[in-house]
Amino acid sequence: MSGFDANEFKKQQERTWSALAAAWEKWDDAFERGGAVVTRRLIDLAALGPGQRVLDIGTGLGEPALSAATAVGAQGRVLGVDVADPMLAIARSRAAAKGLRHIELVTADAEAFTESELFAKSGPFDAVISRFGLMFLPDARGVLERSVAALKPGGRCAASVWSTPDKVPMIAFTFGVLGKAFELPPPPPGTPSPFTLANAAALTQLLEGAGLTAVRVEEQDVPFRFETIDEFVAYSWELLPPFLRAKVDALDPARQAELRAAVTRAAGAYQRDGRVDLTSRALLVSGVRAAGAS
Repeated sequence: MSGFDANEFKKQQERTWSALAAAWEKWDDAFERGGAVVTRRLIDLAALGPGQRVLDIGTGLGEPALSAATAVGAQGRVLGVDVADPMLAIARSRAAAKGLRHIELVTADAEAFTESELFAKSGPFDAVISRFGLMFLPDARGVLERSVAALKPGGRCAASVWSTPDKVPMIAFTFGVLGKAFELPPPPPGTPSPFTLANAAALTQLLEGAGLTAVRVEEQDVPFRFETIDEFVAYSWELLPPFLRAKVDALDPARQAELRAAVTRAAGAYQRDGRVDLTSRALLVSGVRAAGAS
């Protein structure tokens, strides 16, 4: 972890996700074309049912917490945590619109939250879930250990992470084109990223080390499809992380247009019958807290 500052990274994550909240809300339907597939599988793996208590780590705009709230019903309870309050503001609005009064959404980084008095009073949980959140946690092991300790014996954990960049064009494609154009260096060693946990063996070890048994990892193809190349380019352009957006905005308009055209040309490789198919690979991991655990 030399050269990596976990506290500064978490501050940067809060700034990034907060800045992108409005854009993510705008493009949420496009993302959920694939994301909903993962949510449904996580709910199955977590064996959610009426009356259960669920913790969602890194809930963002509200998924899978909102779907979990529907699964557990009004007699259950869902607690979601995310570092970006603007994202959670959208999630709270969605929960209210759906009449989901048994969901609580807390603004905090997962590490601080799972060490807090509020968390200690919130369990025990029947399930812990996370959709594309674990890989951004500097202390994923610690967060999981505390979350698993808050599970009831026999409680389940289910999470999704991304596979390797070559199998996740939805994320890696545009960043790859612009990263090459700007000659971006690799992140400092130990820096969490979308692909930090893209290894089934390491993922299994992580959950087993946190106290789960019967850990299994499965692959899931996540369908991300856009009607046109222009729709995909608009999506990826508006969701550029702030540091990359700043680099693009610093260029003159002609150079910006060249970069956008380069992304458009490269996207042609994913075009099928006019549509752009960026189906990506996720890893879904699940495990159980031993029935005899105390």
